[in-house]
Amino acid sequence: PLRWGGLDPAQRVRYLYFQLLEEAARHQLARRPDETPHAFGPRLSQQLAAAPEDASAIEALTVAFEEVRYAGQP
Repeated sequence: PLRWGGLDPAQRVRYLYFQLLEEAARHQLARRPDETPHAFGPRLSQQLAAAPEDASAIEALTVAFEEVRYAGQP
């Protein structure tokens, strides 16, 4: 089992983002192979007809993931 306390902040962001991708794929809303996280987040929110707070959460997680993945932020 996953031990949340054993993950550093970057690992937590990655874990949550990959969980988002898995859930989206389970609902036939998978990220396309050529789609960046930056493009996927808004598309997912739109296709889900997400409430503003949910769209904000998707955006915040996406930004955090991009920082960890591409900018090397912890």
